[in-house]
Amino acid sequence: MKKYLFIVLSLALVSSYSIAATDYVMYYKNKGSWQKGQIYPSFTACENAREYHWAGRENTYCVIADF
Repeated sequence: MKKYLFIVLSLALVSSYSIAATDYVMYYKNKGSWQKGQIYPSFTACENAREYHWAGRENTYCVIADF
């Protein structure tokens, strides 16, 4: 029984890690070209950062990080 509990907990840990591992990158426009900016742990955090970025909301966007 302990063996099955260990397997279930391991699978839950791995699946939650894969969900939490999604990062987002903010790109911003600088002198006519798009530049890669900071990395954020969630889409909400990235969108909130766009509000205060020096390039302005219209010159920034957030996408899933592709490393």
